[in-house]
Order: sequence, then structure tokens, then C-alpha cells
Amino acid sequence: MDYKEFTNIFKKQVFALTYQKQLEFALTICQRLYFDYQNFYDHYKWGNPELLMDAIRMSEESKNAPLHKTKIEAMINSVEAITPDTDEYGDEVGSCALNACVSVLHSLGFLLTKDPLDIFYIGIAFYDTCDFKLQGKEVLSEEQRDNHALIQEAKRSLIQQT
Repeated sequence: MDYKEFTNIFKKQVFALTYQKQLEFALTICQRLYFDYQNFYDHYKWGNPELLMDAIRMSEESKNAPLHKTKIEAMINSVEAITPDTDEYGDEVGSCALNACVSVLHSLGFLLTKDPLDIFYIGIAFYDTCDFKLQGKEVLSEEQRDNHALIQEAKRSLIQQT
């Protein structure tokens, strides 16, 4: 399945999930991508992995009780401040850390808007992270990338989780 087919299927599935399932999916992906941010921090000594984990925990806490809008907005501002700029950190490590932050920002945004498009973007951040890691190792055509085992597994994983 090529990228366009994948995104169409994935988007439909994400939009069909209940709010709780969407939130669970978001948390799963954010937790998986967190380690890329930790790796970035270890490499560049820039950022704040504890704050990013606090933001993930905040999203998790929302499963038990609604969070106040101003608290979520404040956390969004805090996460934006620790998000790597690709002009300064444009390598694979920086791009993967950026995707970790993007997934957390969309998770927090989802708490405010309940828009399933945020959940879709979280999945795409995971896919893009797999793609960055592959591109860091091999130069492939778009077709070769679509058919690579790592990308196939990312697609399969995202579709199975939704």
C-alpha cells in the first residue's frame, strides 16, 4: 500500500474511534516517541525531557477528570518552548525530537478541541519518525521507501492500533 492509500485508510479509522480510544492511541504514540526526544536531549544537551513527560502525564490524567483549559494552554506554551527548531537541529535526531513534541502538542490540542484530526497528525508524526530513521540509513526512491520493511511495519502498526 502506498502512502496515499495508507493515509486514507488510517484517517478513516482514526475518525471512527471513540474519544477514549483516540486518547489511548495518542498516549501510546507520545510515549513511544518520547524516547526520541530523550535521545535528542542526551545528544545536544538542549530541551527538557521531564517537561515533555509531564505533558504526556497531563494527557493521561485527563482520562480520569477534565482539565482546565488554561492549564492545558499553559502546558502547550511550555512544550512549544522546548520543541527543537529544525533550522538549528535539522538532522535525524532533531527531526525525531520535533515529531515527539508535535505528537504531544497535538495530544494537548486534542484535549481542548476533541478534533480527531489531531489524532491523525499524531500517527503521521510516528510514521514520519520511522521515515526519518530510514532516510538516515539509506537513500531510497519513494517506491522503495513505501515497500521497505520499516515503513510497512509503521503502516501496519498504525492501522492495527486504530
